[in-house]
Amino acid sequence: MEDCDKTKDELIEELVVLREKLVEFSTAHNKVFVSQDAPRQDDLHGFPHESRPVACQTLDEKGRFLEVNQAWINMTGYSRGEVVGKWFGDFLCPAYREPFEICFSKFKKASEIQDVALQITNKDGVEIPVCLEGRILHDQKSNLKRFHCTVHDVSAASRSEQEPKGNQEMMLIALEGARLGIWDWDLIAGKAIWSYGTHGMLGYKTDEFHADLKNWKRLVHPDDWQKVANNLNLLMKGKATRFNVEYRIRDKSGDWVWTEVKGSVVQRDEAGSPVRMTGIVADVTDRKKAEEAIKVSEQRYRTLVETSFDGIFLQKGTTIVFANERLHEMLGYEQGELVGKNHWIVYHPDDRPMTRARAQARLRGEIVTERYEVRLQTKDGTVLNGEIRAKAFKFGEQLGIQVWVRDISEEKRAKEKFQTLVENVPFGTIIIEHDGKLGYVSPQVKSMFGYSPDEIPRGSDWMEKSYRTRIIEKK
Repeated sequence: MEDCDKTKDELIEELVVLREKLVEFSTAHNKVFVSQDAPRQDDLHGFPHESRPVACQTLDEKGRFLEVNQAWINMTGYSRGEVVGKWFGDFLCPAYREPFEICFSKFKKASEIQDVALQITNKDGVEIPVCLEGRILHDQKSNLKRFHCTVHDVSAASRSEQEPKGNQEMMLIALEGARLGIWDWDLIAGKAIWSYGTHGMLGYKTDEFHADLKNWKRLVHPDDWQKVANNLNLLMKGKATRFNVEYRIRDKSGDWVWTEVKGSVVQRDEAGSPVRMTGIVADVTDRKKAEEAIKVSEQRYRTLVETSFDGIFLQKGTTIVFANERLHEMLGYEQGELVGKNHWIVYHPDDRPMTRARAQARLRGEIVTERYEVRLQTKDGTVLNGEIRAKAFKFGEQLGIQVWVRDISEEKRAKEKFQTLVENVPFGTIIIEHDGKLGYVSPQVKSMFGYSPDEIPRGSDWMEKSYRTRIIEKK
């Protein structure tokens, strides 16, 4: 079906579906590995004993410290007072904070976790590679109550031959599942390190793309580069603390991929100039496509509504949240004046109880007559004869109502004049509608034949019954 042929109802349904897709596209999916090797069962009933040689910590449902033991304090150099109540992510290296925040929601749904690789920054600023193992304690509603975990310092292992895949492997797996990648940029050398997920996002193998500023700029969409450069300059000059920008980048096949890139300066020289940046990159192409589809659909729908000969308004609950130009003009209000007002301001006071009752029934999901006549009232109190058509639709998770309003005052006056005319002539008048039903029968016809439209609703039936003798003779 062409866009111009779509009805208002179809456009509304299309808009609702697209909004639901946007919600789906904006949800990240993460992978978390669990195993049976976790803290002892007695850890679930209290904080680990202070004498345990391994660092231990307990977090609440938001990832804030409830307690740490002495081994944890010795490892990081912080005091207990400097830690309790703070978010765990604040003690991680900057590149790991957002990945941890993303993955923590998954951790909360698991019963236990193992071998989650992170890097903690101690009080002296030294980065310590650690490995987390823990068990989740849930309440009766399956919500996280406490997260008991041990924190193993794996500095020695990180310096071994397995360093390239040892201290980040689990986090990278989780990031790839969420369609995220990690980048690390050495500003002095002009080189960057991209995680496998970043390369894969663009269709490259790790040895197929040399990650430096020149190559990166070559891939960024020309219309987006200035925005990227401006954000970088603010960060370099110390006028911003974080880098956060969405832009398009060309993948190996030549297609444009929408990305959201976040990062921050993690190292500066003695003069305060940045020398190293790290951050994450996310593929947001699906979300961008959904947003664009919604934008197009909304524009198409708005054009249809604003150019309609009918007044149209949307109500959420009992409040008008949108009214088109025609409705304001019809009822004598300034553009935008109806928005925020109760919907019954549109109707004559005597008809408000009926319209309110029907609106409430629609909001409860009940089936109500869609089309009916009602009296309207303008801003200056003038009464108009109106016909409305109302239909419920979803406003996010809440039901709303769309109402089409037509002024039929002229039509009503014309009918009244017509009836006055035909009822005062010496002959009868019958009007048959296009569907064959009787639209009007004058009193003279009723007195001549004794039938009413209720008894014989169709014109053909009327003729056959009223002129039965002549029709039989003709046959």
